[in-house]
Amino acid sequence: MDRIKLSLKSKLVISYLLIALIPMMLIIRTFRNKTEYFFENERKNLLLNEAIILANNISKVEYLNFSDFDGLTKYVNSRSSLNQQRIIILNADAVVIADSNDTTVGKTLISKEIINALENINDATYKSKENAIYATSTIIDNSTDKGVGVVLVVSSTEDLGYLLKEITKSVYYNAVLIGACVVVIIMLISKWINSPLKFITPVIERISKGDFTARIESHENQEFQVLIETFNDMVDKIEKIEKARDEFVSNVSHEIKTPLSSIKVLSESLLIEEVVDTDVYREFLGDIVSETDRLTVIVNDLMNLVKLDQGEIALNIKKTDINMLILNIIKRLKPISANKDIEIEYTEVNDIEAEIDEIKIDLAIGNVVNNAIKYTVNHGIVKISLEKKGSMIVIDIRDTGVGMENEELDHIFKRFYRVDKMRGRETGGTGLGLAIMYSSIMLHGGEVHVQSEVGVGSTFTVSIPMLYKGGEL
Repeated sequence: MDRIKLSLKSKLVISYLLIALIPMMLIIRTFRNKTEYFFENERKNLLLNEAIILANNISKVEYLNFSDFDGLTKYVNSRSSLNQQRIIILNADAVVIADSNDTTVGKTLISKEIINALENINDATYKSKENAIYATSTIIDNSTDKGVGVVLVVSSTEDLGYLLKEITKSVYYNAVLIGACVVVIIMLISKWINSPLKFITPVIERISKGDFTARIESHENQEFQVLIETFNDMVDKIEKIEKARDEFVSNVSHEIKTPLSSIKVLSESLLIEEVVDTDVYREFLGDIVSETDRLTVIVNDLMNLVKLDQGEIALNIKKTDINMLILNIIKRLKPISANKDIEIEYTEVNDIEAEIDEIKIDLAIGNVVNNAIKYTVNHGIVKISLEKKGSMIVIDIRDTGVGMENEELDHIFKRFYRVDKMRGRETGGTGLGLAIMYSSIMLHGGEVHVQSEVGVGSTFTVSIPMLYKGGEL
């Protein structure tokens, strides 16, 4: 592990160095090229000015017209010694008549620069192979204004190369020093930024192993504090989901186990007895069928919930008379309410239509009304109202039942949740009705709100868009 950490640190250091030095090297290279170009141009301009001055002075003295070559040679040698340059004077035929080095006198020199000068074009050229700059200027005859010769000034650039080398060396040295400082600063900043990760990594490892109680402690870095709070909130939600999953699996197991256990006990009771009365057979078999039906309802409700969650249930949307839908629900549940002497109050409202899946909304509203009847004491009242509010239809189902505590209201749409577990067993049902109802309403793009008071009753308010636009679970 230590070797791996060391290797990672080495790679990080190399990466930081590359990050710091590569741009620096490119900058240095550009700087050197620009500097070299600047010095070359400056040297060419100086040399060209020197050539022009020499040409003007020679024209004034008229060395070439009087053929005073000795005087010309002395003048050239003095200027050459003064400026540390080689000076060559050529006549109109490109024959050297004076040379500060005395090596080309009497020889003919032909070059592009000399030809240009004979045509009255002054120029300076850098020749990298010779490490020298050549500057030429035309010698003008003042009486005829014609070129009668050429001044060629040659200057070595070795000193320029040495100067550039020293400058580059100094810049490289400073660049390395700056690069090292940058690397140190980057590493310090990286260490400061990554320090909270030392606390985050162990927590993530614990969570990955299933310990959802792990949380990251607060950090002084404000930016990381926001990240930590967001991460802890996410883990809180994951923990709640995990608990809900465990509870859901436990509830499913319990709900399925109960009818299975009843079926098993009833079946074994029949098998144990050698002689069983026909009425007992009928009674036990009736109970077995009842438990089987209950098991079927649980499985079907679970399948419907899974399909709703995965969006696999297609909605059969069509315009539906909501008033008639509620009347049909009341008619269907009338026998149940009559057994408890519960009155269902509903005022008919005509001409309210909505684009819905009639079967699913019928089941959803029916579940709410059925629950209202179940949890309303004998001789109570269930009031149903229907109205149109803007683009929504609103259905209120109000009962005079046992009611619920406020803390229970956030959980009633969870699968298998019952406010009173024992009372739930007595009243029947799977505990999935409200979960299915809620999912169906959400699928239509609607809303469900609940108000309740213990001992007074509960009110479920269901809002559904009149025009279906596609809902989301």
